[in-house]
Amino acid sequence: MHDSSQRGRSGRPLVSVIVRTKERPELLREALASIAAQTYSPVEAVIVNDGGVGVAEIMDDFLSDIDHIRYIHQSESGGRACAANMGLQSAKGEWIGFLDDDDLYEHDALRVLISSGTKAGASVVYGQVIREHYRPDGSRDPEMPDYLYARSFDRDLLYWQNYIPVNALVFKKQALPEIRAFDNNLSVTEDWDFILRLAEIHDFLYVPVLVARYRCFGASTVTGGRFTQEEIRQNEDTIHKKWWHKIDPCSIHIFRQYIAEETGKKWEARVQKTDALITDQMREMESSRKEMENLRRLVREVTMEREHWLRQTELLRSSFSWRITRPLRSIRRFQLKLKETIKSRIRL
Repeated sequence: MHDSSQRGRSGRPLVSVIVRTKERPELLREALASIAAQTYSPVEAVIVNDGGVGVAEIMDDFLSDIDHIRYIHQSESGGRACAANMGLQSAKGEWIGFLDDDDLYEHDALRVLISSGTKAGASVVYGQVIREHYRPDGSRDPEMPDYLYARSFDRDLLYWQNYIPVNALVFKKQALPEIRAFDNNLSVTEDWDFILRLAEIHDFLYVPVLVARYRCFGASTVTGGRFTQEEIRQNEDTIHKKWWHKIDPCSIHIFRQYIAEETGKKWEARVQKTDALITDQMREMESSRKEMENLRRLVREVTMEREHWLRQTELLRSSFSWRITRPLRSIRRFQLKLKETIKSRIRL
């Protein structure tokens, strides 16, 4: 554990990045590597191990690359909200962000977010995030298209749908007493509830720059099936009931527009996928057509070659020399037959 202050030698504010992890040491290593690669400094990584296998040895590999590291190991799993709260309690930075172990920062993420927030005097800043889908073996899933979270701040829409991944934003620590901690009663979608409480008090600054990658690994994430659809629905219902008093006709209209946009995007994605399949099939058909043409050309060439030699053979047979040597060929055939007869009798 390293002591840290809210300001580095450069005079820039310390940023605490809370990393929740459980049973995914290799993914954690990749997440920490993306923190170590940041163009911004000073940075504090607060790793909260939610009852998973010990990962203290991984911390040692980043001691010289990350300004400050804090490691919290919970002997038993307390859930996503509990792990987030443990991180918030330990964070010393003036600004705070979240990066779960299966996600990655773009190398310039913190510099862009902090500089933009400082210049605008904002307390909450967020950028764009791309969601990528992977198979359990770590390969990209071609059946699941990428999705870009890139929407300007709209508080009314946020009551209906969380369009801001938690790894997209950073916020000032001084906002915490106002909004309280994560709700431990939520096993999933706790990030959405936390962001709603931030939005209740603060306007968010949106920076249209890609800052993080939200990676979904098979059944290891919310979208991949780690939680049942029923559990997700129940938690979403809990949030809607909690914030129902904030919903008015204006927010309903905004949500309808959002649904229309998302539906259009999905249809467009389907059309693009269908077009790609048709294009691939046409290429295969064109390749097959060319192969058939080459085969036909080869057959024609072989046929022409055969006809040529048939004609040459016929000319040879009808020639004068062929006729006068006919007795000699008969004698030669008789000699070969006699030789074969003698050999067979000797073997007997």
